[in-house]
Amino acid sequence: METGKLRVGQLVWSTKGRDSGRLYVIIGFLQDRVLVADGKIRRVHRPKKKNARHLKVLPVVVENIRSKIEQGRKPSDADIQRALRSFEEGGSE
Repeated sequence: METGKLRVGQLVWSTKGRDSGRLYVIIGFLQDRVLVADGKIRRVHRPKKKNARHLKVLPVVVENIRSKIEQGRKPSDADIQRALRSFEEGGSE
């Protein structure tokens, strides 16, 4: 699943709105919106719908999350939290 330069499993920063500055993982697309989750506030079962223009795209794709979604399975919130924590601590997934 891909829309322009955005891919499922890719890390993004929110640049606008109340959640500005939060790190998310793209878990899907809905019409002209990007579905993002962080595993804590925005969980997989209730992702945030963001305008793509309000996201700063990072060149990191979390492969285990991407593969689960492409197989039709939902990643767990713990998977997403682990990936985000790993990125924040080490700078890459």
